[in-house]
Amino acid sequence: MKKHISLITLVIMILSLFSGCKTAANNVSNKFTAKPISIESKLYNISIDPKMELLQIVQYLAGDEVILKGHTYDDDIDKWFSKYKNHEVIKTYKEMYSLGYSYHIPPESMIFVDENLNLKKDVHITDEVLKRSGGINGLENFLSLLKDFRIESNFDEFYKNKTSYYKYLVSDVQKQIDKYNDIKQLVDYYGYSQNSFNVVILPLANAGFGVRVPAENSRYDVYDFMGIPYTPEDCSIMLLHEFGHSYVNPLTEKYIDKVNEYKILFEPIKEDMTRMAYPTWECCVNEHISSAVSYRILASSIGEDKVKEYMKYYESKFIYIEPLYNKLKEYESNRDKYKTFDEFYPELLNLFKELSKK
Repeated sequence: MKKHISLITLVIMILSLFSGCKTAANNVSNKFTAKPISIESKLYNISIDPKMELLQIVQYLAGDEVILKGHTYDDDIDKWFSKYKNHEVIKTYKEMYSLGYSYHIPPESMIFVDENLNLKKDVHITDEVLKRSGGINGLENFLSLLKDFRIESNFDEFYKNKTSYYKYLVSDVQKQIDKYNDIKQLVDYYGYSQNSFNVVILPLANAGFGVRVPAENSRYDVYDFMGIPYTPEDCSIMLLHEFGHSYVNPLTEKYIDKVNEYKILFEPIKEDMTRMAYPTWECCVNEHISSAVSYRILASSIGEDKVKEYMKYYESKFIYIEPLYNKLKEYESNRDKYKTFDEFYPELLNLFKELSKK
Protein backbone atom coordinates (compact mmCIF):
# COMPACT_ATOMS: atom_id res chain seq x y z
CA MET A 1 0.00 0.00 0.00
CA LYS A 2 2.84 2.39 0.91
CA LYS A 3 4.60 1.61 -2.37
CA HIS A 4 1.37 2.41 -4.25
CA ILE A 5 1.02 5.76 -2.46
CA SER A 6 4.66 6.62 -3.13
CA LEU A 7 4.23 5.91 -6.83
CA ILE A 8 1.19 8.21 -7.00
CA THR A 9 3.13 10.93 -5.16
CA LEU A 10 6.04 10.59 -7.60
CA VAL A 11 3.70 10.93 -10.62
CA ILE A 12 2.09 14.04 -9.10
CA MET A 13 5.52 15.57 -8.49
CA ILE A 14 6.61 14.95 -12.09
CA LEU A 15 3.38 16.40 -13.47
CA SER A 16 3.79 19.43 -11.22
CA LEU A 17 7.32 19.90 -12.47
CA PHE A 18 6.20 19.94 -16.11
CA SER A 19 3.30 22.20 -15.22
CA GLY A 20 5.68 24.57 -13.46
CA CYS A 21 7.94 24.71 -16.53
CA LYS A 22 5.01 25.54 -18.75
CA THR A 23 3.89 28.29 -16.40
CA ALA A 24 7.39 29.76 -16.31
CA ALA A 25 7.57 29.78 -20.12
CA ASN A 26 4.17 31.44 -20.30
CA ASN A 27 5.29 34.05 -17.79
CA VAL A 28 8.21 34.98 -20.06
CA SER A 29 5.97 35.44 -23.10
CA ASN A 30 3.38 37.29 -21.00
CA LYS A 31 5.99 39.96 -20.25
CA PHE A 32 6.04 40.83 -23.96
CA THR A 33 2.96 43.00 -24.13
CA ALA A 34 4.07 45.56 -26.74
CA LYS A 35 2.31 45.19 -30.09
CA PRO A 36 3.08 46.42 -33.61
CA ILE A 37 1.55 49.69 -34.70
CA SER A 38 0.39 49.15 -38.25
CA ILE A 39 -1.87 50.25 -41.07
CA GLU A 40 -2.92 47.87 -43.82
CA SER A 41 -4.17 48.96 -47.22
CA LYS A 42 -5.02 47.04 -50.37
CA LEU A 43 -1.58 47.74 -51.81
CA TYR A 44 0.80 47.62 -48.84
CA ASN A 45 1.31 47.30 -45.11
CA ILE A 46 3.16 49.83 -42.97
CA SER A 47 4.27 49.29 -39.38
CA ILE A 48 6.58 49.92 -36.47
CA ASP A 49 7.35 46.59 -34.83
CA PRO A 50 8.48 46.10 -31.20
CA LYS A 51 11.07 43.47 -32.06
CA MET A 52 12.57 45.74 -34.72
CA GLU A 53 12.68 48.67 -32.31
CA LEU A 54 14.23 46.41 -29.66
CA LEU A 55 16.90 45.36 -32.16
CA GLN A 56 17.59 49.03 -32.93
CA ILE A 57 18.09 49.81 -29.24
CA VAL A 58 20.70 47.05 -29.08
CA GLN A 59 22.36 48.44 -32.22
CA TYR A 60 22.30 51.92 -30.67
CA LEU A 61 24.01 50.70 -27.50
CA ALA A 62 26.53 48.70 -29.56
CA GLY A 63 27.47 51.79 -31.60
CA ASP A 64 26.34 50.33 -34.94
CA GLU A 65 27.02 52.77 -37.78
CA VAL A 66 23.55 52.28 -39.30
CA ILE A 67 22.00 54.04 -36.31
CA LEU A 68 21.25 57.73 -36.66
CA LYS A 69 22.96 59.97 -34.12
CA GLY A 70 21.19 62.98 -32.67
CA HIS A 71 17.74 61.42 -32.93
CA THR A 72 14.76 63.07 -31.26
CA TYR A 73 14.66 60.52 -28.45
CA ASP A 74 18.36 59.75 -27.94
CA ASP A 75 18.18 61.22 -24.44
CA ASP A 76 15.25 58.97 -23.56
CA ILE A 77 17.14 55.92 -24.80
CA ASP A 78 20.23 56.88 -22.82
CA LYS A 79 18.26 57.43 -19.62
CA TRP A 80 16.34 54.18 -19.93
CA PHE A 81 18.97 51.81 -21.30
CA SER A 82 22.45 53.17 -20.48
CA LYS A 83 22.78 50.90 -17.46
CA TYR A 84 22.52 47.89 -19.81
CA LYS A 85 25.43 48.85 -22.09
CA ASN A 86 27.41 45.90 -20.76
CA HIS A 87 24.59 43.40 -21.12
CA GLU A 88 25.64 40.15 -22.76
CA VAL A 89 23.41 40.80 -25.78
CA ILE A 90 25.41 43.98 -26.57
CA LYS A 91 28.71 42.11 -26.42
CA THR A 92 27.29 39.30 -28.54
CA TYR A 93 25.90 41.72 -31.11
CA LYS A 94 29.33 43.35 -31.49
CA GLU A 95 30.90 39.93 -32.04
CA MET A 96 28.26 38.96 -34.60
CA TYR A 97 28.64 42.33 -36.33
CA SER A 98 32.36 41.74 -36.83
CA LEU A 99 31.51 38.42 -38.51
CA GLY A 100 28.99 39.92 -40.94
CA TYR A 101 25.76 40.41 -38.95
CA SER A 102 25.36 43.94 -40.30
CA TYR A 103 23.44 46.28 -42.62
CA HIS A 104 20.29 44.47 -43.87
CA ILE A 105 20.96 41.16 -42.10
CA PRO A 106 19.81 42.11 -38.54
CA PRO A 107 16.37 43.45 -39.59
CA GLU A 108 16.01 40.71 -42.20
CA SER A 109 16.63 38.04 -39.55
CA MET A 110 13.70 39.45 -37.55
CA ILE A 111 11.33 38.52 -40.39
CA PHE A 112 11.76 34.91 -39.29
CA VAL A 113 11.04 35.67 -35.61
CA ASP A 114 7.65 35.76 -33.89
CA GLU A 115 6.41 38.35 -31.39
CA ASN A 116 7.90 36.36 -28.48
CA LEU A 117 11.35 36.35 -30.11
CA ASN A 118 11.23 32.70 -31.09
CA LEU A 119 12.15 31.49 -34.56
CA LYS A 120 9.01 30.77 -36.57
CA LYS A 121 8.55 27.08 -37.32
CA ASP A 122 7.19 27.16 -40.87
CA VAL A 123 9.70 29.46 -42.56
CA HIS A 124 12.86 28.93 -44.54
CA ILE A 125 15.62 31.17 -43.22
CA THR A 126 17.83 32.33 -46.06
CA ASP A 127 21.34 30.93 -46.30
CA GLU A 128 22.86 34.42 -46.13
CA VAL A 129 21.08 35.23 -42.86
CA LEU A 130 22.18 31.94 -41.30
CA LYS A 131 25.76 32.32 -42.50
CA ARG A 132 26.11 35.87 -41.21
CA SER A 133 24.30 35.09 -37.93
CA GLY A 134 26.71 32.32 -36.95
CA GLY A 135 24.36 29.55 -38.03
CA ILE A 136 21.08 28.53 -36.43
CA ASN A 137 22.73 28.14 -33.02
CA GLY A 138 24.26 31.61 -33.20
CA LEU A 139 20.91 33.16 -34.12
CA GLU A 140 19.02 31.30 -31.40
CA ASN A 141 21.62 32.32 -28.82
CA PHE A 142 21.27 35.96 -29.85
CA LEU A 143 17.47 35.75 -29.61
CA SER A 144 17.72 34.21 -26.15
CA LEU A 145 19.92 37.07 -24.97
CA LEU A 146 17.57 39.54 -26.67
CA LYS A 147 14.69 38.11 -24.59
CA ASP A 148 16.71 38.57 -21.39
CA PHE A 149 17.55 42.14 -22.35
CA ARG A 150 13.92 42.88 -23.19
CA ILE A 151 12.76 41.67 -19.78
CA GLU A 152 15.58 43.14 -17.69
CA SER A 153 15.35 46.59 -19.31
CA ASN A 154 11.53 46.61 -19.25
CA PHE A 155 11.67 47.48 -22.96
CA ASP A 156 7.93 46.98 -23.47
CA GLU A 157 7.17 49.80 -21.06
CA PHE A 158 9.58 52.07 -22.92
CA TYR A 159 7.90 51.14 -26.21
CA LYS A 160 4.44 51.85 -24.83
CA ASN A 161 5.58 55.27 -23.63
CA LYS A 162 6.45 56.06 -27.25
CA THR A 163 3.16 54.81 -28.70
CA SER A 164 1.81 58.23 -29.67
CA TYR A 165 5.07 59.07 -31.46
CA TYR A 166 5.09 55.73 -33.29
CA LYS A 167 1.47 56.23 -34.37
CA TYR A 168 2.34 59.66 -35.71
CA LEU A 169 5.27 58.24 -37.71
CA VAL A 170 3.18 55.45 -39.25
CA SER A 171 0.41 57.87 -40.22
CA ASP A 172 2.83 60.47 -41.57
CA VAL A 173 4.78 58.00 -43.71
CA GLN A 174 1.53 56.59 -45.07
CA LYS A 175 0.52 60.08 -46.20
CA GLN A 176 3.89 60.55 -47.87
CA ILE A 177 3.63 57.22 -49.72
CA ASP A 178 0.10 57.98 -50.88
CA LYS A 179 0.86 61.53 -52.06
CA TYR A 180 2.44 60.24 -55.28
CA ASN A 181 0.70 56.85 -55.25
CA ASP A 182 4.12 55.20 -55.05
CA ILE A 183 3.10 51.55 -54.85
CA LYS A 184 0.65 51.70 -57.75
CA GLN A 185 3.21 53.52 -59.88
CA LEU A 186 5.83 50.93 -58.99
CA VAL A 187 3.56 48.02 -59.98
CA ASP A 188 2.49 49.74 -63.20
CA TYR A 189 6.07 50.51 -64.18
CA TYR A 190 7.45 47.02 -63.66
CA GLY A 191 4.31 45.48 -65.11
CA TYR A 192 3.29 43.14 -62.29
CA SER A 193 2.85 43.05 -58.53
CA GLN A 194 4.70 41.14 -55.85
CA ASN A 195 2.98 38.94 -53.28
CA SER A 196 3.07 41.69 -50.65
CA PHE A 197 4.69 45.07 -50.01
CA ASN A 198 5.70 45.75 -46.42
CA VAL A 199 7.07 49.05 -45.14
CA VAL A 200 8.74 48.68 -41.75
CA ILE A 201 9.79 52.02 -40.25
CA LEU A 202 13.09 51.98 -38.35
CA PRO A 203 12.98 55.31 -36.45
CA LEU A 204 16.66 55.13 -35.45
CA ALA A 205 18.11 54.09 -38.82
CA ASN A 206 20.17 56.36 -41.04
CA ALA A 207 19.81 53.98 -44.00
CA GLY A 208 17.16 51.83 -45.67
CA PHE A 209 17.29 48.20 -46.69
CA GLY A 210 15.26 46.22 -49.21
CA VAL A 211 14.67 42.54 -48.55
CA ARG A 212 12.70 39.94 -50.48
CA VAL A 213 11.43 36.56 -49.25
CA PRO A 214 10.13 34.01 -51.80
CA ALA A 215 6.37 33.39 -51.69
CA GLU A 216 4.51 30.34 -52.96
CA ASN A 217 3.23 32.06 -56.11
CA SER A 218 6.72 32.65 -57.60
CA ARG A 219 6.57 36.23 -56.39
CA TYR A 220 8.08 37.77 -53.28
CA ASP A 221 7.04 39.23 -49.97
CA VAL A 222 9.11 42.39 -50.13
CA TYR A 223 10.19 44.60 -47.26
CA ASP A 224 11.47 48.14 -47.11
CA PHE A 225 13.17 48.72 -43.77
CA MET A 226 12.95 52.48 -43.94
CA GLY A 227 14.50 55.27 -41.91
CA ILE A 228 12.26 58.27 -41.30
CA PRO A 229 11.59 60.21 -44.54
CA TYR A 230 11.07 63.92 -44.09
CA THR A 231 9.54 64.77 -47.47
CA PRO A 232 7.27 62.84 -49.86
CA GLU A 233 10.04 63.02 -52.47
CA ASP A 234 12.60 61.43 -50.14
CA CYS A 235 10.02 58.82 -49.21
CA SER A 236 9.37 57.99 -52.86
CA ILE A 237 13.05 57.65 -53.69
CA MET A 238 13.67 55.33 -50.73
CA LEU A 239 10.59 53.22 -51.24
CA LEU A 240 10.78 52.88 -55.03
CA HIS A 241 14.47 52.07 -54.82
CA GLU A 242 14.26 49.40 -52.12
CA PHE A 243 11.13 47.72 -53.50
CA GLY A 244 12.66 47.97 -56.96
CA HIS A 245 15.38 45.55 -55.92
CA SER A 246 12.80 42.76 -55.73
CA TYR A 247 12.32 43.18 -59.48
CA VAL A 248 15.84 44.08 -60.59
CA ASN A 249 18.03 41.71 -58.54
CA PRO A 250 16.42 38.45 -59.78
CA LEU A 251 16.90 39.63 -63.38
CA THR A 252 20.56 40.40 -62.78
CA GLU A 253 20.94 36.91 -61.30
CA LYS A 254 19.21 35.43 -64.34
CA TYR A 255 21.51 37.23 -66.79
CA ILE A 256 24.63 37.18 -64.60
CA ASP A 257 26.92 35.73 -67.28
CA LYS A 258 25.95 38.51 -69.67
CA VAL A 259 26.20 41.12 -66.91
CA ASN A 260 29.76 40.03 -66.10
CA GLU A 261 30.83 40.52 -69.71
CA TYR A 262 30.82 44.25 -68.95
CA LYS A 263 32.63 43.99 -65.63
CA ILE A 264 35.28 46.41 -66.89
CA LEU A 265 32.77 49.19 -66.16
CA PHE A 266 33.22 48.51 -62.45
CA GLU A 267 36.88 49.56 -62.40
CA PRO A 268 36.41 53.38 -62.51
CA ILE A 269 34.02 53.34 -59.53
CA LYS A 270 35.15 50.23 -57.64
CA GLU A 271 36.69 52.17 -54.75
CA ASP A 272 33.62 54.37 -54.18
CA MET A 273 31.20 51.45 -54.57
CA THR A 274 33.13 49.27 -52.12
CA ARG A 275 33.20 52.08 -49.59
CA MET A 276 29.41 52.26 -49.83
CA ALA A 277 29.05 48.47 -49.27
CA TYR A 278 28.59 47.57 -52.96
CA PRO A 279 31.76 45.51 -53.39
CA THR A 280 30.85 43.62 -56.57
CA TRP A 281 29.86 44.52 -60.12
CA GLU A 282 26.57 42.65 -59.61
CA CYS A 283 25.69 44.84 -56.59
CA CYS A 284 26.72 47.91 -58.54
CA VAL A 285 24.47 47.00 -61.48
CA ASN A 286 21.49 46.46 -59.18
CA GLU A 287 22.01 49.79 -57.43
CA HIS A 288 22.31 51.67 -60.71
CA ILE A 289 19.25 50.15 -62.33
CA SER A 290 17.00 50.32 -59.27
CA SER A 291 17.99 53.95 -58.71
CA ALA A 292 17.45 54.90 -62.36
CA VAL A 293 13.97 53.35 -62.34
CA SER A 294 13.02 55.09 -59.08
CA TYR A 295 14.00 58.45 -60.58
CA ARG A 296 12.03 57.78 -63.76
CA ILE A 297 8.90 56.93 -61.75
CA LEU A 298 9.31 60.01 -59.55
CA ALA A 299 9.81 62.18 -62.64
CA SER A 300 6.25 61.39 -63.69
CA SER A 301 5.08 62.97 -60.41
CA ILE A 302 7.35 65.97 -59.89
CA GLY A 303 8.89 66.56 -63.31
CA GLU A 304 12.34 65.90 -64.74
CA ASP A 305 13.90 69.20 -63.64
CA LYS A 306 13.25 68.48 -59.96
CA VAL A 307 14.28 64.84 -60.27
CA LYS A 308 17.62 65.81 -61.78
CA GLU A 309 18.26 67.93 -58.70
CA TYR A 310 17.93 64.75 -56.63
CA MET A 311 20.16 62.86 -59.07
CA LYS A 312 23.10 65.26 -58.77
CA TYR A 313 24.58 63.58 -55.69
CA TYR A 314 24.32 60.09 -57.15
CA GLU A 315 25.64 61.01 -60.57
CA SER A 316 29.03 61.88 -59.12
CA LYS A 317 29.52 58.32 -57.87
CA PHE A 318 26.93 56.25 -59.75
CA ILE A 319 28.22 57.36 -63.12
CA TYR A 320 25.94 55.11 -65.20
CA ILE A 321 22.66 56.36 -63.76
CA GLU A 322 22.11 59.11 -66.32
CA PRO A 323 22.50 56.87 -69.42
CA LEU A 324 20.25 54.27 -67.77
CA TYR A 325 17.74 56.98 -66.87
CA ASN A 326 17.61 58.07 -70.51
CA LYS A 327 17.49 54.51 -71.83
CA LEU A 328 14.41 53.80 -69.74
CA LYS A 329 12.47 56.39 -71.73
CA GLU A 330 12.61 53.87 -74.58
CA TYR A 331 10.86 51.33 -72.36
CA GLU A 332 8.18 53.84 -71.36
CA SER A 333 7.48 54.77 -74.98
CA ASN A 334 7.09 51.16 -76.10
CA ARG A 335 4.95 49.48 -73.45
CA ASP A 336 2.95 47.79 -76.20
CA LYS A 337 6.16 45.97 -77.14
CA TYR A 338 7.54 45.55 -73.60
CA LYS A 339 4.65 44.48 -71.37
CA THR A 340 6.90 44.15 -68.34
CA PHE A 341 10.28 45.43 -67.21
CA ASP A 342 11.57 41.84 -67.43
CA GLU A 343 11.22 41.98 -71.21
CA PHE A 344 13.17 45.24 -71.45
CA TYR A 345 16.02 44.28 -69.11
CA PRO A 346 18.23 42.83 -71.92
CA GLU A 347 18.14 46.27 -73.56
CA LEU A 348 19.81 47.70 -70.46
CA LEU A 349 22.56 45.13 -70.87
CA ASN A 350 23.00 46.32 -74.44
CA LEU A 351 23.53 49.79 -73.01
CA PHE A 352 26.28 48.44 -70.74
CA LYS A 353 27.80 46.83 -73.84
CA GLU A 354 27.92 50.19 -75.58
CA LEU A 355 29.38 51.90 -72.52
CA SER A 356 32.07 49.24 -72.15
CA LYS A 357 33.27 49.91 -75.71
CA LYS A 358 33.89 53.53 -74.75
